[in-house]
Amino acid sequence: MTQYEKMTETNVKKLITLLAIPTVISMLVTAVYNVADTFFVSRINDSASAAISVVFSLMTLIQSIGFTIGMGSGSLISVSLGNRKENDASKYASQGILMGLILGVIFITFGLIFNSNIMSLLGASETSLPYSILYGRWIFIASPFMILSFIMNNILRNEGKARLSMIGLSFGGLLNIALDPLFIYGFDMGISGAGLATMISQITSFMILASFFLFNRTVCKINVKYLTKDIRSYLEALRRGMPTLFRQGFATGSNIILNFLAKPYGDSIVAALGITAKLYMILRNIIIGIGQGYMPVVGYNYGAKKYSRIKDAFYYVLILETIICALFTIAFFIFSNELVNIFTDSNDVIVVGGRAVKYLSFSLIFLGLSTTVNQSLQIIGYAKSATFLASLRQGLVYIPLIFMLEALFSETGLCLTQPISDTLTALISIPFIFYFFKIISEPKEETKIDYEAEE
Repeated sequence: MTQYEKMTETNVKKLITLLAIPTVISMLVTAVYNVADTFFVSRINDSASAAISVVFSLMTLIQSIGFTIGMGSGSLISVSLGNRKENDASKYASQGILMGLILGVIFITFGLIFNSNIMSLLGASETSLPYSILYGRWIFIASPFMILSFIMNNILRNEGKARLSMIGLSFGGLLNIALDPLFIYGFDMGISGAGLATMISQITSFMILASFFLFNRTVCKINVKYLTKDIRSYLEALRRGMPTLFRQGFATGSNIILNFLAKPYGDSIVAALGITAKLYMILRNIIIGIGQGYMPVVGYNYGAKKYSRIKDAFYYVLILETIICALFTIAFFIFSNELVNIFTDSNDVIVVGGRAVKYLSFSLIFLGLSTTVNQSLQIIGYAKSATFLASLRQGLVYIPLIFMLEALFSETGLCLTQPISDTLTALISIPFIFYFFKIISEPKEETKIDYEAEE
């Protein structure tokens, strides 16, 4: 079968499963190597563990840049391939790489010059700042490779080449896990060793992913001949990636606010909330991974005008994700303290972290719903609605809540903010399910890409 036939004719459940398995694996490996840094560094002391939470905001920001361009370009790519316009898909892929390269150079330049100032702005305390600077230096050096890797990953996923994407991400992630103890303890580099391990793994992932494009393993071709001087084409990719920018941008902002509000309570509180976020990231990455297997199916079939397949895909993914979330709800509630104890022996961190994980368990069941609706609207180009939904969980709902709850309930309020925000986000997302079904039930006469908002 050609790639087009595979994406538009294969049984929807089978197709999503085939695409989701490698994306989930690659997202899990990403989560695991982020968790691995926390696991190994937390053995140094609470301040070093808090530094990981601080630099996590930086890594989220870098990810947001790569995913914004990658998801925006990927949306255009999957719809173009559904319309059988491979040259247009190559154009969007090439311009995405160009934008990533430019932003990566800007990021590394400013990051290395203003490292200390940036870490302070991200919420580092006096005790965690030296550790944050050491770890952050390597992350800034790796940032161009990270951005380009995220873009190439999204290009491959939206082509329906999820297996290649998995190979690139997973190899780098597993390398990171292997190098962490070697550099941190074997070479006695401490937290700087964790940063170096991350940099090497990210560069390795970049080289593997780039090789797929260089050796013609992809549908899209990366070449300067596909670049256009039409600024509207670049802006359209950014517009479609805007939900991701807001989602990731608010995630960074909310984490910075959380670190600042938690800082007066001590490094142990910052470390506990950081560990809770990493545990939550494991489930979130599974759900996002399933969604990234789902999105190219929607994009291809939206371009091919096969709308009934989109409805089938939506129901299948929503049910599958809800079942997975239910299993995590049970595990987080029953084993909250034990899960935190995996990362630290500090009793103060375990007490606060265990309570935060238990609170979080009550909202996990809603994660699949809000994520699926958001991804569905984003991939077909309804950026305004998708951006609004993406802004809720850690932005429009989260930020007012965290100030209010911290003022009312102190550190307990910090632990309650995320689960309440997730619940409210899911409730607000429900009407958008009907909006999405209306769009695909009453499609426009011609499915095409233009440079004007479609809403």
